Amino acid sequence: MAYAGESSVSSPLTLSTTHTHTTTATPPINPDLSRNRLKKISKWIRDELDLLVAREGPDVLRADDVLTLHETFIALRYAQNITVSDLRATGIHKAVQDVAGVATRWPGRLCDDCDKIIDIWTAKFGSFNDIHPFLYGRGGRLEGICSINEHSREVGDHVFNFHYWPFFPPQITTYL
Repeated sequence: MAYAGESSVSSPLTLSTTHTHTTTATPPINPDLSRNRLKKISKWIRDELDLLVAREGPDVLRADDVLTLHETFIALRYAQNITVSDLRATGIHKAVQDVAGVATRWPGRLCDDCDKIIDIWTAKFGSFNDIHPFLYGRGGRLEGICSINEHSREVGDHVFNFHYWPFFPPQITTYL
């Protein structure tokens, strides 16, 4: 139902000046929250932006980067289909935690968005410290390096895979 002076096809974020009610921000239409995109955003935040913001301060972020992050955080906040497996596979929860954890370095609005996401996800999935990344298999941290079926043997404080023993220097392989 449209109010006077308001079009029925206007954006939900558009306010009419003829009435005094306020509307809340709604999530973006059709946000891409695929695992692949969330993993890329997580790496972008943790590997590039966090280092840049730590060195240069929040003013170094471009306006379109801040807008992209804000839209993504709003979409994550309202997403109903995010699972703990998605968090484990993408590491987006760690990126969100990094932004919220150093609130003095990041723009305040992004930190507020991340705090809200943390509250929602902590209530839904539990502590972030209990969400560990996948190690083996497709998308795991060790994909292409080793598999769960490869044998390993502890030597001192290190774990060596027998599959890769020819690549170790001779002084190390003598202990195997």
